[in-house]
Amino acid sequence: MKTVFFRIACVLVALTPLCSTAQSNITKAFDALLKNSDVTYTENHSLDKDVTTGVKESQYDIYTFTMPAKKMSLVDNIVKAFRTDADKAYSFNSGETTDTDPVLQLAVGDGDTGGVRVTWPGRKYIYATFLAPKSENPSGNYRYAYAINWEKTKDVITGQLIVTYATTLKYRQSRATTISFYPELPKMTTVSGGESITSINGNSITTITENGITTTTAKPSDTWFTTFISYVQALSSHENQSTRQAIAAKLYKHVQQAQDSKVSKEDKEVAREILKSLQSQTKTNDAITRQLLNSALISLK
Repeated sequence: MKTVFFRIACVLVALTPLCSTAQSNITKAFDALLKNSDVTYTENHSLDKDVTTGVKESQYDIYTFTMPAKKMSLVDNIVKAFRTDADKAYSFNSGETTDTDPVLQLAVGDGDTGGVRVTWPGRKYIYATFLAPKSENPSGNYRYAYAINWEKTKDVITGQLIVTYATTLKYRQSRATTISFYPELPKMTTVSGGESITSINGNSITTITENGITTTTAKPSDTWFTTFISYVQALSSHENQSTRQAIAAKLYKHVQQAQDSKVSKEDKEVAREILKSLQSQTKTNDAITRQLLNSALISLK
């Protein structure tokens, strides 16, 4: 069992580099909650640095807490701190999650390994993102994200405090793989500001961003191939594995329509090469996504 002193020390180690930054009110409010003797919590941490330069590339800190309902003021202070620091954030979002809402995550590192889940059904949440200080982020490509989610019952409050360090969504999108050999590809609408999760319903694509929920519709042309490329672009643009699985399933269903759509031999050959390339991306695509891509490849005769 950790002593109170050691637990507080761990929190200070995680938060000290950030306390002089624009999000100082948030970090102080986080610290106040974790220091309170009526609060119990478990914690998970990760930190990765470049092996050559020692520069930080990835970080997450997760504190899962429980406390008496009478201590609601600790959460209220965190909410107030978010509001106070909001003008210094480049994105800010809050709400209450229902059973039908999509899962929102905050990216970690370059986003290739997914992120930390923020929203849970029945819980309220707030999160905000801030550019990392120039001292550790001279390129301006990294950001810190802070989040809290919580649920209050009659006697108990349960929730999480979350901090992640990652590249900005704008930077990740600029590095995303693009397919340029087909000039009339429909352009996918992107939303600046923060993390995103995409769901596909028919030919419409809904993007949930850190700035709120923004619905953007990509209307592919009537040809089978351009619709195929729309799904490929969506798959290449999002790092969340559950989202990629959903897109891969849509892609598989679309590929099955190739025969009915009278797709040319040339388009099929190009599509097969694209599917082979996607399937080989073991670092980016998990086993389920790769299996769906393989099934799509097999069905494309």
